[in-house]
Amino acid sequence: TGSAADGLAGESSAIVVEIESPLASPHPLQGYLRRANNAGRAPAVVLLHSCHGDWKRLDERWGKRIASWNYVVLTVDSLGPRGLKTCEGRAPNDSAEDAYRALNFLVRDPLVDPDRIAVIGFANGGRVALMSVEHGYLEQASPSKFRAAVAFYPSCLGLKGEMTAPALILIGERDDVTPAEECR
Repeated sequence: TGSAADGLAGESSAIVVEIESPLASPHPLQGYLRRANNAGRAPAVVLLHSCHGDWKRLDERWGKRIASWNYVVLTVDSLGPRGLKTCEGRAPNDSAEDAYRALNFLVRDPLVDPDRIAVIGFANGGRVALMSVEHGYLEQASPSKFRAAVAFYPSCLGLKGEMTAPALILIGERDDVTPAEECR
């Protein structure tokens, strides 16, 4: 039997990618892309960081692990292109679209199965992940869709809860920053 470390033995290395042309947006996104180690089209995950903006650390912790399960992983930097190090208490208004910008990048990749892309986010990234599968403007405006979302300790304030794909919210009952009651 193998250990958890054995699962990472064949890990893919992350490469920095431009998610879109610098001419496409005033804040063109970049991210770390990890390829799956299997042949053919693979499922994919978009990873979204918290307001601390440590997307490189997120890739190291989560991107490596998820890629070892034969997923393509794209860890998005939502703050750097906007000249920010943190959200400073409030996320940029247009960061809610970042998940779909990353999704559109992945669906064009011939090594990605466009019908099996999920989004996972932490704190503010978790909120964006939920917004990405909530029935509304963002979801309706995109021809491509996320098939699942996972949100770690998101703020759910203002979300209607009308999800278009399975969504898992992981939050502490006694969390005093992002109360679980908002997400019920």
